[in-house]
Amino acid sequence: MFITNKNLALSLGSGSAKGLAHIGVIKFLLERGYNIQAVAGSSIGAIIASYFAFNKLNVYEEFVLSLNKTKVFSLFSINFLPNKGLMDGDKICEFFMKNLGDVNIEDAHIPLYIVATDLETGKPVVFSKGSLFKAVRASISIPGIFSPFRINGQVLVDGGVSNPLPIDILHKKGYKRICAIDLNGKVKETVYDKIPNIISTLYRSFTIMNYFQTKYILSEYKPNILLSPPLDHIGMLDYHLADEIINIGYEFTSKILKY
Repeated sequence: MFITNKNLALSLGSGSAKGLAHIGVIKFLLERGYNIQAVAGSSIGAIIASYFAFNKLNVYEEFVLSLNKTKVFSLFSINFLPNKGLMDGDKICEFFMKNLGDVNIEDAHIPLYIVATDLETGKPVVFSKGSLFKAVRASISIPGIFSPFRINGQVLVDGGVSNPLPIDILHKKGYKRICAIDLNGKVKETVYDKIPNIISTLYRSFTIMNYFQTKYILSEYKPNILLSPPLDHIGMLDYHLADEIINIGYEFTSKILKY
């Protein structure tokens, strides 16, 4: 694909550890002189979008590259507190967002849109101002794994439930050239020799839902550039594979966008 107009708005999809591929994609775009005018993100896409919009993506990259399997699995340990979710969403959000501090979305260097889902209405909720931490905490709240998060009276869960690839938001904001990074390209078939545990079941179900939601979104909204890096082998908690995942995003983009 040959690109002459290098102004882009980015839509960063959901996908847990697969989302580290967003870093590689963005690095390639910046190296090739693309002008990223705005960014929208859902779930892990919201975290990456936030660091990029505040000019700290390099800080986040260094941070995730320092993670090893022991650190990741201790962070994502089961807490068995039903009212908190199977994992401590507050603790995990603080861990991944600590390098941004207490900032508001509207203070970002470019327009930033964070997507969550209203559990009562089922509709997407888009944050473009207010506490960045709260918006991201809501956006990453995978149902059953993390507890919902309340903002302004709304009970919110993961943005991927209603909008795993927020292209429409950028369309409605008037951006003419959109690059969407889809982490849910297909559902890898899995054979179970035994019944999977609750975490695996919840995440597998969420992945299947994301896949079909993404297919619908792409049937309604066509981005100018669609990137779907090959990430089928990456699991929910594979943050310790950050170097590999980031490189996949970078190398895949380099093959699709020649200039």
